[in-house]
Amino acid sequence: MHLKLKAILDATSASRDFERNIREFERNIREFERSIASLIEDNTDASLFVLVQMLYEKNLSYSASHALLCASLCRLLSTHAELSPEELTSLCNAALTMNIGMSSLHDLLAHQNSEVTADQRRSIVSHPAVGRQLLSNKGVQDKIWLQIVQDHHAVLPEIPDAGHERRIHIATRMLQLADIFVGSISPRSTRPGLLSRQGALKIYKGEEGKPNLLGAAFVKSIGIYIPGSYVKLANGEVSVVIKRGINAHTPYVASIIGMRGAPNQDPVLRDTSEVAPFV
Repeated sequence: MHLKLKAILDATSASRDFERNIREFERNIREFERSIASLIEDNTDASLFVLVQMLYEKNLSYSASHALLCASLCRLLSTHAELSPEELTSLCNAALTMNIGMSSLHDLLAHQNSEVTADQRRSIVSHPAVGRQLLSNKGVQDKIWLQIVQDHHAVLPEIPDAGHERRIHIATRMLQLADIFVGSISPRSTRPGLLSRQGALKIYKGEEGKPNLLGAAFVKSIGIYIPGSYVKLANGEVSVVIKRGINAHTPYVASIIGMRGAPNQDPVLRDTSEVAPFV
């Protein structure tokens, strides 16, 4: 799935058989969306674990890993947005393709040690509009899909009171939060990723530093410690989160490094609601 999505995102030029290329592109994206829906429904924690772990794999396309996790988080968050099935599909399709306007650059920046150049900065700023145009060129006619891609970095106006506009506003904001969270916990050559707790707090408080309803829904859905992320227990053990707990702050973990700093040959499973808190 990962390699196929990378190939789709990188293939921005139309083939000679334009009509066949259009049909294949949209069919492939919709197949990805359905696969993600099935995975999240069947085994949410295992799916999140694998997708978060992909962020740490330097040999994988970061852009594809980022897109798959964002789409999964949007699917998970959708229970708080009252989206119609069609609107939810549009949102997830947008999550998968939001960075199609800078897919190769997205991968490059994940491993680049130097500062972002002026040309790269211009590409970053323009990629939402470029992405929408590329999707249109590929035959995408779904207005919600296209609008969310164009607005996924935009400063949104005040949220509408009700109706379709309100739902699409919230859907766009959901993608923005997922994008921010995944970007924040992803390691770069120039910096380590934030701890999941730090990324979740950033989402929960928002840009104004105050708790907000959508940020709270985000944390409630994924937990403070998302599966696949790493934590350190107060007893000194280093663990990987394997499953969300009953509460957002008490996941199930597998301790992989013991309290004395030696790797555990067999990971020790812990329910953090019953052990010492995190460092």
